[in-house]
Amino acid sequence: MDRSSILAPLLIFIGINVGLDAIVGIAVYSDVSHSFETLWQFLFGGLLLGQFGLCCGARLRFEAMRHYTYIGMFLLPVAGVVVLQPSFHPPETREFAAIIMLVAGFTALYCLGPRSLMHWLSTQGLENRFTLQQLFVGTILVAFACVIAMHFQVALGIGLGVFVLALPSIVASNLLAKVVEMTGYSWMMVSGLLTCFLFTAIEPLAAPLFGMFVAQIMVLWVGGILLISIGEGSARREVVGLPEE
Repeated sequence: MDRSSILAPLLIFIGINVGLDAIVGIAVYSDVSHSFETLWQFLFGGLLLGQFGLCCGARLRFEAMRHYTYIGMFLLPVAGVVVLQPSFHPPETREFAAIIMLVAGFTALYCLGPRSLMHWLSTQGLENRFTLQQLFVGTILVAFACVIAMHFQVALGIGLGVFVLALPSIVASNLLAKVVEMTGYSWMMVSGLLTCFLFTAIEPLAAPLFGMFVAQIMVLWVGGILLISIGEGSARREVVGLPEE
């Protein structure tokens, strides 16, 4: 697959998402109350979670795009800290940044962990040595585990919360690893939207929270269709095909 044919539509989609982030981010800053749990904060969080899930899905689907997805997975938490941190009183930047990084870490773990582990177990034998990249990733995972162990109660609460809030991204990223049909993927997203609208009708006070899910699902839906339209996409096929090109 020609890498330039992938980048052109993705750059357009990235531009649209950056524009949405900027518009909602400006709305967050313009909120005179500067309080958390408002609609704009939830919408911004939903956009970031959906975009993070798309980065994970693209990483699983296209090996050749891994460096671009890593950049996105780094910049999105930074954007979350910059935009959402002033909403907290008092503004403890370091503590808030640590929470955002834990959220990003758990989201990446849920989205990438299961399939990455299965792929590694299916391709690596016990006799093979670890590569430098695998050792680097393993070091990060061990450090992440140590942080969790040091703040177990806080990390457990964040981990469970992230699993619930990022559930659309977790489902979508794992689907995007292999799915080739837009119809089935779209039905999954539509069912998620209908569930959000149903719960909003039952509990109107929770509308901002479900607005976060709606924003997340819409980003995953449109971006997922774009990734599917690029090609069937398998990380292994990309690696095998490169030398032939």
